[in-house]
Amino acid sequence: MSSSLVLSNVTILEGDDLSPVNGYLVIKDGKIEKISEGFPPSLSKDLKRSIIIPPFLNAHTHLGDSRWKELYIGKTQNEVVGPDGLKHKLLKEAKEDDLVMAMRNSIRSMLMSGTIGFCDFREGGLAGLRLLKRATISQIRSFILARGNTFDECIEVLREADGIGMPSLDFLPWQELVKVARETRRLAKIFSVHVSETAEAERKSIRERGEGELSVALKLRPSFLVHGTHSSREDLRKAKKKKVPVVFCPRANRLLSVGSPPISQALEIDLEFWLGSDNVCVCEPVMFDVLSSAWECVRLDNPRAGSEEARRLLISATVSPSKFFLKEGGIKEGKDATFVVLARRENLRYVEDIYAGIVNRANVNNVRSFFVCGKEV
Repeated sequence: MSSSLVLSNVTILEGDDLSPVNGYLVIKDGKIEKISEGFPPSLSKDLKRSIIIPPFLNAHTHLGDSRWKELYIGKTQNEVVGPDGLKHKLLKEAKEDDLVMAMRNSIRSMLMSGTIGFCDFREGGLAGLRLLKRATISQIRSFILARGNTFDECIEVLREADGIGMPSLDFLPWQELVKVARETRRLAKIFSVHVSETAEAERKSIRERGEGELSVALKLRPSFLVHGTHSSREDLRKAKKKKVPVVFCPRANRLLSVGSPPISQALEIDLEFWLGSDNVCVCEPVMFDVLSSAWECVRLDNPRAGSEEARRLLISATVSPSKFFLKEGGIKEGKDATFVVLARRENLRYVEDIYAGIVNRANVNNVRSFFVCGKEV
């Protein structure tokens, strides 16, 4: 007969809406048996007012450039990660074992910071895809969207990848993009593409296609889109209407000096969005940092943004992408006991609002433990 683990004196952010419950949580057979207010009737482990949150899911990474951190300093976005950027030259020259080790270190960094899964846009065709597969570890779920340099290579890589991640709408001729997207859907895999990351790309699209990149990309029927940094409110509304989420990468966007994503507008129109860290050569794949940057973007645009906006940001880094990638939602009775325990150390001790406190102040040092299916990892 299996025994239960009772965690008490804790605030649980329960369900898909992260409702706070001040009480205790019972784990049995890897599942959450009970969530309740107050004190448990039996012996328990006192978590000393810790906070239990769903694990993070990093919805957009580029782990391949983990080997060259701070590559971006003194350079423009295009010089670093553009089609002819320094990153791609270094990737071609790098030793495979060095790349695998660097990517594995980044994956461990995600695990240590409470991340249960990530979605990576992997360069390098089949070889690049297989290198990332070598780097993965069992405790964290990976979703690898790869690509080739030609239509045929993209179709070939699709057999082994979780889907296709296109770097831009100009990567292949339009009709070939359409065919790749169609084949990806036929195989029930993920198709995504970078859009409107730079003001120049957005202006070029409007000039040559008569509409912004996000609107153009929606014609490919993507699973979700990445960046939208310079997308208009009208284009964001089109994404909402089509029920296509957008992944914002505020920290990487700002460090690469391309701008701040329209997160406040997404909140205002109730567009589903997720958050990602983007290139490791620019910043660590730590979702606490991404959340803090997103919160700065929201507060800069809207000085009246408060608890509700912070709650929705936390959902965009946890529950929402987990529903898509893992088919799991928030912390609920009967679900897997997979969650992160945040200790109320000095930085969280006197927070007036739990949601704003987490998105603005929490960091890796607050991660007291990480449970996956009832076991600490």
